[in-house]
Amino acid sequence: MSIFQSEAEIQEWLEIEIQGNEGLWECIENTNYLDKFVPKRPVEKRLLESYQICAKSLAMLELISADENISLTKGEILKPDLLLY
Repeated sequence: MSIFQSEAEIQEWLEIEIQGNEGLWECIENTNYLDKFVPKRPVEKRLLESYQICAKSLAMLELISADENISLTKGEILKPDLLLY
């Protein structure tokens, strides 16, 4: 069972959350869970480091465009769901 009926609904929810909260950090439950995680293998250590780097950015997202053509070339279409800075 999904809480969203379509990808468009997910995108709309993300836009609202990003604009209302200045990011997505507030949307994450159990944020301290991975802080307590102790990696047992090198791959787990790298994944944890990657998570920690990415997590810092979630609180500082700015929506640049949503579902718009951002291509600089005439006749070309480059239309990401969300473009964030």
